Amino acid sequence: MCTRHSCRYIYSALIIYTYPSIFSESEYKINTKVIAVDFTEGVHIYDTIMKELEGLEVGTLINNVGMAYPYPEYFLDMPNGDKLCQDMIFCNIMSVTMMIRKVMPQMVERKRGVVVNIASVSAVAPTPLMSLYGASKVCNILRHPQNLVCPFG
Repeated sequence: MCTRHSCRYIYSALIIYTYPSIFSESEYKINTKVIAVDFTEGVHIYDTIMKELEGLEVGTLINNVGMAYPYPEYFLDMPNGDKLCQDMIFCNIMSVTMMIRKVMPQMVERKRGVVVNIASVSAVAPTPLMSLYGASKVCNILRHPQNLVCPFG
């Protein structure tokens, strides 16, 4: 189970992801900024992220953070189930929602910007023994973005 997550600023793209250092500055000729946060720790982490982003123009937000069960398991039998449920909701749902809320205002003000939410096939296919994971991906990939399109076009 992943519990350590990172956030990157790459030119005008803010990429929220799980795995460290997937972009090489020298290989791709880009400038990067790492903001190390654990997305399971609650909403206070977004103050830290916003302080780090102060003065930076984000043109593209790519939400790609997520976590799943350590292994498929019946919902009521998940190890440390209450904590795992909370962590998964904070990481898989709250992270996408809060990052959009934090970054989108500057996009709206500039009248340009893109938000890309990346998940898994679990958003559109049944996920036996991983029901909360599948449900969290449906929220971020299917419903939330569709509802944002209308007011912001």
